[in-house]
Amino acid sequence: MDSDDEEEKKPKKKKKVKKKKAEKEDDGAGTGLKNDDDLDEDESEEKEFVFEGVTYKKTPEGEIIDHDFNYIGDDDGEGGITFTDDEALERHEASKASL
Repeated sequence: MDSDDEEEKKPKKKKKVKKKKAEKEDDGAGTGLKNDDDLDEDESEEKEFVFEGVTYKKTPEGEIIDHDFNYIGDDDGEGGITFTDDEALERHEASKASL
């Protein structure tokens, strides 16, 4: 008998395999971060912002956008706008005059 024949007759040992649990997606819990799915609509959409009678859009980041989608400045936190430059202020004054 060959050593090859002996190997064939020996039953093969079965290995135990542990099933892995389905990996859970990291939801960032405990980090202070939110998933996009967790954002309220109020936090992820632009809001109407009225200053001196002129209507603008305010982004969640506080940026003020005019009706032509031009960035004109930032919400100053007191109901006003910190304009990006003199041109943005002039556009606001022209919009206000046309009311």
